[in-house]
Amino acid sequence: MKIKTKNKIKIKSKCPKKQGKAAPEIFPITQEEKEQLGILAIKLHTIDKCFNLHTFLLRRKKLRGRFPPADKVIAICNSLLARRMNFHKHGLWAYLTTAVNKEESMSFAERNIKEGKDWKGMQPIGSLINEDLLRQGEK
Repeated sequence: MKIKTKNKIKIKSKCPKKQGKAAPEIFPITQEEKEQLGILAIKLHTIDKCFNLHTFLLRRKKLRGRFPPADKVIAICNSLLARRMNFHKHGLWAYLTTAVNKEESMSFAERNIKEGKDWKGMQPIGSLINEDLLRQGEK
């Protein structure tokens, strides 16, 4: 959409709408993990009345385009509750952001290592090609 104003052209950009189905999550969440996250959200709310775990996870999805791995978030929250650290205003949000960033990068590294091992175990492409086709190419 273009709007002309005194020898200048302003272009208004619109955000493209997503069509079709949403992409599958990189780290799938089970029903049990959803229940654990709900319980942890209540427990973390008792530590800091301004903190909401669900809002934190949704903001991360909006910023990064994906949810962090649920098992890592649960482990971070459990360790945080075990230590009962005193957080100042917004300290809990900053701590969880840093911890989730580190754990998420570790999850991606573990996944990449696993995929690399799977690829190494596969047959080379040359052995899958028919030998008769290779002989015809030599002629």
